[in-house]
Amino acid sequence: MDSKQISESFNIITANSLSDSVSLERTVDSNLEYEYNNRCVLSKISSPSFNYMLYDDKYMKKENKENVFLEIPKYYDSDIDYESCFNVCYETAEKATNVVNILYQTFKDKSKIKYQNSFCWFFYHIGLFYMNVYANFKKENVKEKIEFYHNQIKAMQKIFPFIAMHYSKLYEEAKIEAYEAFLNDKIIFCPQGYF
Repeated sequence: MDSKQISESFNIITANSLSDSVSLERTVDSNLEYEYNNRCVLSKISSPSFNYMLYDDKYMKKENKENVFLEIPKYYDSDIDYESCFNVCYETAEKATNVVNILYQTFKDKSKIKYQNSFCWFFYHIGLFYMNVYANFKKENVKEKIEFYHNQIKAMQKIFPFIAMHYSKLYEEAKIEAYEAFLNDKIIFCPQGYF
């Protein structure tokens, strides 16, 4: 029995006992949360961590094994033009965001938008890129785009409930770490990739 059938049968059973449609929606959401946590293999995959402390000899002597340090090898520093690479990635992300935004704006009823399931992956990763820009380059103007992509993932929950819930949870945790890295200059937000 898939989650849509579970939700529909749940609606039939409980519709008479609940007068408010908002209460019904909350109940179905909590049922979906229960199904996700107890029956979905995706809920068992641990979330990656994105925050790294800058490497510091003084701090390393304390031998604090709880922190993960990010060390960029010296030969990368001279061989790669990070600014150019970043600008190409940023321009690509902006173009992709404009396309998604045009698509989003063409629908008057936003609840009728139906993306393919692979868009969860796309929305998650482009959102991670914007989190990287926000946290490490301190560009506050991309915060709206971070939230936009999270909303797009949440919108997919009606069609692909477990996949969307999984990516939404990962995204939420990444946002928390990105916002923390934004406030602390000693932390680098560094997505390591997922899937």
